[in-house]
Parts: sequence; structure tokens; C-alpha cells
Amino acid sequence: MLLILLAVHLLSKDGKAAPLSHSLDARSTTDSCNDNSRTLFSIIWGCLATIFVCTWVSVHPNVPPPNQSHLQLFWRRLKMMLIAIVAPEIMVGFAARQRLGVNILAKKFGFPTTHGMFFCMGGFISMKGNPIATEEQLEDPDLEDITDKSKGDTLSKGVALLQGLWFILQTLVRAHQHLIITQLEVATLAFAIVNIFIWLLWWNKPLDVQRPIIVGPPKQPDAETITLPVQLPRLDRIRGTIGGFPKGTYKPLSSVSVPSFWSIEV
Repeated sequence: MLLILLAVHLLSKDGKAAPLSHSLDARSTTDSCNDNSRTLFSIIWGCLATIFVCTWVSVHPNVPPPNQSHLQLFWRRLKMMLIAIVAPEIMVGFAARQRLGVNILAKKFGFPTTHGMFFCMGGFISMKGNPIATEEQLEDPDLEDITDKSKGDTLSKGVALLQGLWFILQTLVRAHQHLIITQLEVATLAFAIVNIFIWLLWWNKPLDVQRPIIVGPPKQPDAETITLPVQLPRLDRIRGTIGGFPKGTYKPLSSVSVPSFWSIEV
């Protein structure tokens, strides 16, 4: 991201030194941009709106634990949004890792892309309520009907992608015309470009899935299972975001959902 910021800064460097077509007094200098009377509010609003729309749609959380309230779901998504804003490279790495897992599933089990994404995000659970999240579980003959499930969402992703591309186009045109580009716009441009990679990697990943799909044979009435919430060491969570969790760290048969940054082990 720093390289993108530097490149755009150099591209727009001449624009910052362009002569003005009219003189500005102290009031107009603080309230508007000199080339086309853009107000400070319009610049800030455009940048913040682009960042919010890009982040809100580009972030694709895994399937949450059961019985989550609307506030808990919102807070879960908000935390991922903050990570995507502060360190978008982490989200790109996570999306790339899930995409790699989907490619492995496609070669080994013949999963379509959306189907594989749904599996990697914890979208399938057994009748006992445990996530189906490993290749060993997929090889269980009782789970053959998992290949009949798929889900996707394209409209909202397309709208956000157009918003990001429109902002990028506007900024590049201003740079080409040697017009002033603020530092906030440069940062927003770099942010939008990074989010395009997230969109492309997660294009087939279902968005806003709140409930998993139950597959497998009926639960035995006398079977007793104990499900525990997923508690992974904080260091493992950070390292696992991009590099993946160490093999055997996550135990799907003793949990009710996959971690927020979980993907199939590759």
C-alpha cells in the first residue's frame, strides 16, 4: 500500500504546483479547492463515503456462531472493517488464502468457486451442530449432499466496485489534468485499489451469511455432544489471518462455528 501511495503522490506532484486561474482570499483557501470550487466538505465526504462503501462490501465475514444478536453481528463486522481500514493488506492476505483453499477443493472434490467459498467460511454444519471445515470431514460418505448447496450475492458487490472504480477514475483524471489532489484523496485512492483485489478474490464468496446449512444424517436422539466456543491464542489469530492456523490447532468437532479468519488448511 505504501508503494501505491508513493506512486500516486509522484503522479500528482505536478498538479500541486499548478498555477491558479484566479486569486484566492483567505476564506476561499480554507473552504474550497482552487481549480473547480470543490468545498472541503465535499472532498472529505467523498473520500469517507468511498472508504465506507468499499470496506462495508469488501469485507466478507465467515459464518458467525449461532444465536448472535443483531448488535453482536454488527460489532463483529465492524471489527473486521476496522482491520480492513487500518491494515488492508491483512484482509488481502486472508482473502488470498481462502481463494487458494477454494482452488484446492475444486481440484480434489470438484467444488464450484462459490460452493468452495461457502465451505471455507464455515457455511456447512453437521446435524450435531459442528462446523464441517476439514478435508477429512468432506470425505465422510454421509455428507455427499453438501455438493447440492451454493449461495452468492453479486449486485451489492458490483455497486461498491463501480463506486471504487469511479473514484479511481476521477482521481486519475485530475492527476492527468494537473489539478490539485489532496493527501486524503491519495490515501483513499490507494485504499480503493487495494479493495479491488479483495473484491476479486472474494467475488464468489457469499456476503452476509448469518446461518449455516445443515447437512448429514439425522442426529441420533441418544447421542450426547458437548460444543465449546472457539478460543484460539491471540498470537495464533494474528498469524493465522494470512499464513493460516497451525495444523490441528482448530478443532471443529468441539466448536459451534469457525473462527473469524478461518480457512481450510492448505
